[in-house]
Amino acid sequence: MDLVKTRLQQRKSAENDAKYNTITSAIRNIIKDDGVLGLWHGSGSTALRVIPGAGLYFMLLHGATTQHMRRTGRAMTFTESLFVGSAARAMAAVVANPFAVAKSRVESVGVFSYDTTADAVKDVFRNAYTRGLTTQILSDVIYSGVSFSIVNQATRPFSSGKPSMPAQFAISAGAGLIGTMVAYPLDVLKTRLALARKEAGEHVAMWPVAREMMREEPAAFVKGMPFVMARRGVTTAVTWSMYRYIVALAGKGK
Repeated sequence: MDLVKTRLQQRKSAENDAKYNTITSAIRNIIKDDGVLGLWHGSGSTALRVIPGAGLYFMLLHGATTQHMRRTGRAMTFTESLFVGSAARAMAAVVANPFAVAKSRVESVGVFSYDTTADAVKDVFRNAYTRGLTTQILSDVIYSGVSFSIVNQATRPFSSGKPSMPAQFAISAGAGLIGTMVAYPLDVLKTRLALARKEAGEHVAMWPVAREMMREEPAAFVKGMPFVMARRGVTTAVTWSMYRYIVALAGKGK
């Protein structure tokens, strides 16, 4: 799903416009060109992006919510959750940004060509470490601020703030859907910046790229949104449910 997202969001050319214009055509042509396993192309780069980013994000969230409860004796308000979720994601985005750029480049087609994921990461660290960092932070801050606030507030009515696993899954999925919908245009912009080639004279700054997209293909800002919302809903549900489950197990262990 992440691979298809990148193919849908990347800048189109005469060569690949028809191949990756819709979800079904993208999936069909990926399988046609690279086989079924081609759908998992770039999984290594995705893991490199997700693992440090998610680890740092949940560590910061857990520390902030625990300290807040100790000091105030109450759960966070919606505004407090919005601030904490946004701040935690912003810090994680700074760490994960180079890996996010490498991931987009590995998953793209007809733009960058690397022999291995390690080559992509090395190239980004040398030449594009901060590429799209502002957009990455804005996208992640909006998504995380919205989704964390929803998760935090929706679980408060449950006894001790601990819903069952199915309830947690459903709440987290809904939060992921809403957060993705709000932040999606920035997500598209982030992908475009990651794949821009400076030597080809393309814009590599957020506002010039955004203006160019608004002028030439405004529909690109929402293209593939339902598909990506579904993807983010599932991943948010899984990560939040596992986080709460592991924290609960750790508490029982103590």
